[in-house]
Amino acid sequence: MAEIKSALELALERTEGVKGDKEKLKAHDAKQKGKKIVSQFLLHPEKDETGIAKKLKEIPQEEMKWVKEGVFQTLISNVSLPNSEEDMGKADVLEKALIEVINNKRQISSMFSQLKQFFQQYLQNVQQLESQLLQQFGQKIKQKEQELSQRMGSEVKLDPASDPEFAVALKQNRSQLDSHFQQAIDDFKEQLKSLFPG
Repeated sequence: MAEIKSALELALERTEGVKGDKEKLKAHDAKQKGKKIVSQFLLHPEKDETGIAKKLKEIPQEEMKWVKEGVFQTLISNVSLPNSEEDMGKADVLEKALIEVINNKRQISSMFSQLKQFFQQYLQNVQQLESQLLQQFGQKIKQKEQELSQRMGSEVKLDPASDPEFAVALKQNRSQLDSHFQQAIDDFKEQLKSLFPG
């Protein structure tokens, strides 16, 4: 008759030859430090423009590579398409921070100059898309307003954004536009990765 083993015994058998790799643990902890440095910086970039540089100077040399890697990973994960004009300032903040980690100011500044133009083009395309859809759905919405106004006995104004057909069309078209522009963002991130000395 076979011996019945508990779940704990089975788990211990499976993990038997596995020992904690101290180097991997150190690397993980150091990367987390880097991510924390960036998170604090991104919350209040206006307080201290060189906050990342100051924090990096406090890091022991044996951890520096991993901390910078954590900083870099967090910064490039924040490079994304803007939702509005207000988001354009985020590119400046990311540029300053990446210069601290990559140490190639000319190249980074040139790349971000192009990125900002790209963001402007994207926002213009979004605006054009919304205008075209408003024109396209304008007549339908006016008809709905007239019908509702007659039923209610007073003038009714509808917000196109609340019209289900308009919302679906906007979402579909915006999704296509975003996927087209997202490819360029992915290429930009790959360029940054090629410059990172890690």
